[in-house]
Amino acid sequence: MILFRFIHASDLHFAVVPNKLSYLDGGLSQFHNNGWNFICPSSHDEDLAEAFARFYHESYVADEIDFAIITGDVATTGHQEDLEKAHSFIDGAWEDRWFSRGGASLSASTHLNSFALLPGNHDRYGDRGKPGNALFDKVFSDYWNDGKRVTSRIISKAGVSMAVVMADFTLVRKRDASWKPFSYLGQGKVYDDKLDNRLEELKRYTSELRKRFSIDFIVWATHFPPQYPRIPNKLRLLNEEKLVALAEEMDVNLILAGHMHKHKAYPISEKCVVLCSGTATGFNKTYDNAFAVVEVTVSGGAKRKIDVVSTPIVYQESGYSPQARAAESFQF
Repeated sequence: MILFRFIHASDLHFAVVPNKLSYLDGGLSQFHNNGWNFICPSSHDEDLAEAFARFYHESYVADEIDFAIITGDVATTGHQEDLEKAHSFIDGAWEDRWFSRGGASLSASTHLNSFALLPGNHDRYGDRGKPGNALFDKVFSDYWNDGKRVTSRIISKAGVSMAVVMADFTLVRKRDASWKPFSYLGQGKVYDDKLDNRLEELKRYTSELRKRFSIDFIVWATHFPPQYPRIPNKLRLLNEEKLVALAEEMDVNLILAGHMHKHKAYPISEKCVVLCSGTATGFNKTYDNAFAVVEVTVSGGAKRKIDVVSTPIVYQESGYSPQARAAESFQF
């Protein structure tokens, strides 16, 4: 029996200016809020960033986790200054406990092989929220393969291997969104056409991992949660049914996602569950300021048995702390 234990966080929304609340997130009731911002997206909360970095470092120092993944919206826009601010949080040199010279930091470069991230829709924002900005690929080139839409991390312990396959389903063009106004700001798309077939790429990548490395358990990760219950159209993953069908075909049991700023686990089929993370550092009191510690236990002989437990880590006044009573369990 082998246990893999990892942190799953999402939607950090780092920006040059912290503690800013967008009109779209706060409504008119937030007009007099000191951190109110009419046009730009909401940014990160510095207190939450410090608390998240503290939990992350203490978990690594205590050897309590095997790896960590952030499922998108690392920055709040794809502009250079916001991406660099996000990068400084992810990659800053760890000088004093969980701090670098520029503030809280994860110092992920010190354990690069056990850390993963992928872009979300905010990370691809260009001017006026136009999607398809590729600057994220260059700023985070150590973590995300430049120009590629699918990549992976493999974690091995005592002869047992688990792979996390990450797919970028952010929009390439505004016209790829549905016809409703501004839907390009929040939607993603499972591309499957001749010029851009990320669905086929995900299938091929998953198959090759199993053949080449004898992977015992494969997890998919994407920013957009497929078939999220009662999701507004403006936040949907277009063609999501094709991703769900492929997960069933490829016998993928677990999908990690973010985007909704709500901590939620839900089934999309009899054999597959989506774990959706809250926002670890987003500035908005209506969000679920939470992430999760996920435990995957692989046991059995020729026929593997997989047990998954997701424990929410929720922000309270003293910092982030596990909520064991709210843990959810799944078996495959």
